[in-house]
Amino acid sequence: MKRVQGLVNRLYVRSLRGSGDIGSWYVHRHRLAMPQYAVGHLERVAAIEARAAVLPAVALAGAA
Repeated sequence: MKRVQGLVNRLYVRSLRGSGDIGSWYVHRHRLAMPQYAVGHLERVAAIEARAAVLPAVALAGAA
């Protein structure tokens, strides 16, 4: 998990011009978990992607 935290912190500093210290955060990977999407998930994702499209410094990530 330290590698993931280091990568996220570097991307934060580079993309958002952060200070280099995100502060308090936690990463947990559920290795055997399968995403369970609720009804309407695809429509929500489409709406989020449309809103994020005008923010070039923002990248979206998901479980799938």
